[in-house]
Amino acid sequence: MWVSIICWLSFSSLENVRVPNFFSADKVAHVIMYFILGAFLYFPLRRNRRHYFLMMFFALIFASLTEFIQHFLVVNRSGELGDFLANFLGLLLALVIGKRLQKT
Repeated sequence: MWVSIICWLSFSSLENVRVPNFFSADKVAHVIMYFILGAFLYFPLRRNRRHYFLMMFFALIFASLTEFIQHFLVVNRSGELGDFLANFLGLLLALVIGKRLQKT
């Protein structure tokens, strides 16, 4: 379900949406979206390390494909390396925070 929400947000036209200019809100939104995705992957799969890292690999592929599709196939949208890096950071934060929570 969350992947569908990410796709809808990533591929919808944003002509009428005003994004605030504080603290690069677009990048913060990317970090949050992919942090949530990483958390959804981490907690059910945390006991099976191999499956978790495989799912994280696919999440990274998904993150890169959304940027690629935005850049080449969606009108009025552009894929950016900075967005992909924000996606990666969100996934990485989910991993780090999940590991910390698991140790406590």
